Amino acid sequence: MRPSILPLLLTALLLSACGEVTITYNLHTDIPMADQKSELTLASMRVIERRLKRIGEDILEKDITAQDGLPSITLTLGNTIARDILTEELIQPFTLRIMTETTDEESADITVAGHGGFTETGITEEHIIWAEAGQDADPSKGLVTLSFTESGRTLMNFIFAQNNGKHVGLFVRERLMSKLLVESAVLRDDIVIRDIPSTGIANIFADDINVGLHVTFVPH
Repeated sequence: MRPSILPLLLTALLLSACGEVTITYNLHTDIPMADQKSELTLASMRVIERRLKRIGEDILEKDITAQDGLPSITLTLGNTIARDILTEELIQPFTLRIMTETTDEESADITVAGHGGFTETGITEEHIIWAEAGQDADPSKGLVTLSFTESGRTLMNFIFAQNNGKHVGLFVRERLMSKLLVESAVLRDDIVIRDIPSTGIANIFADDINVGLHVTFVPH
């Protein structure tokens, strides 16, 4: 009887997946200011650490370097599976949309269980400049301030004028992250997302937005 090579192949594949592996990500940013570049590099590392923690993986070694002004992050991970999952997540396009609440769910562009329907406004990640985390009036709570481009502010003013007293939804990567009550017909300042459960969660939220907006991960 001819011996099967299938168990040997499976063992070889398992061993190759379990060996330590090193990966480097070059961080391409569209921010010219050095202090914000540095802030984005550190935020990128925090995003990476959180994503690996979510899948139950640890970073064995890490190093942040910069060559010719281009920052990079080098990681040693426990296996190729963790590397591949992380890389797939990091290179996914970032999406952010602000949508208006609608009572007509049939005409809604997206419907969220427990929150109803929402329609597109044209405001996307291209209209956001930066997200800044902070402490809310209640010290146990956090907040995030969203700053808009000039064209973004123009669109938001139109939305506020048309939806005073209604809600708008903030969607990040197609998920509803916050519902905001429009309390004025004019956008007088940046949008502030309040009552976040903690400043720690607010910082995580701001990291994810800023890295998504301004960092492109190039693995090699």
